[in-house]
Amino acid sequence: MFSGSVFVVESFFFVYSIYLNSKWGWDEFRASISLLLFFLASYQFSEVLICSFDKTQFGKTYGHVSITFLPPLGLWLIRAAETPTYGLEYIATLLALIFVWVFVSDTEAVRIITCEKCFVRYQYFGIATYYGKYYFGIIAIALFTLFLDISKIMKDSPVLRLDTLPLLILGGYLVFLFPTAVSVYIFKMDGSLVSSTMCKWASLFAIVLVLLLTKSS
Repeated sequence: MFSGSVFVVESFFFVYSIYLNSKWGWDEFRASISLLLFFLASYQFSEVLICSFDKTQFGKTYGHVSITFLPPLGLWLIRAAETPTYGLEYIATLLALIFVWVFVSDTEAVRIITCEKCFVRYQYFGIATYYGKYYFGIIAIALFTLFLDISKIMKDSPVLRLDTLPLLILGGYLVFLFPTAVSVYIFKMDGSLVSSTMCKWASLFAIVLVLLLTKSS
């Protein structure tokens, strides 16, 4: 199963990040990377549960709780990279906790339509119908803060180094957002597949996160 393979790879990245952080020392930047890798791997594990072990009730809740923390963690990572986030990471974290409560308390907030070869289709109800707005809204804020910081760096220096942290983090976002957007707007991918598809593309973000971690040594 494809989700199982992605889970193994992302789990390796997570364990590797723990090893590196234990070796070099923990700080907010490195901790954010490890947490991002943990929740990315956790979501793939939830799809393994859903599709292979028929633990649909636990799997869908566990998976959505996992990915709900990704957008605010992205902002915490950006803040740790010394890009101004204007305290928005706190608001994002509060919103994440609200959606976690929704997914845990209401078993019908998310329903599994079907488990396909590589992806899982979901349907959202009630407050959960606003989940996409929360998710992409926080990501849009993250991109905006990165663009602002990169613009400031470019004003201060005529040459923008490719290994600049804000630029690398921006690249990490784009490697999963761009193919997801192509799938939705060009290939007309069903909205029920967005969560699962984007998390698969986010395995590329996991590679960027490991590169960011090694750069922090």
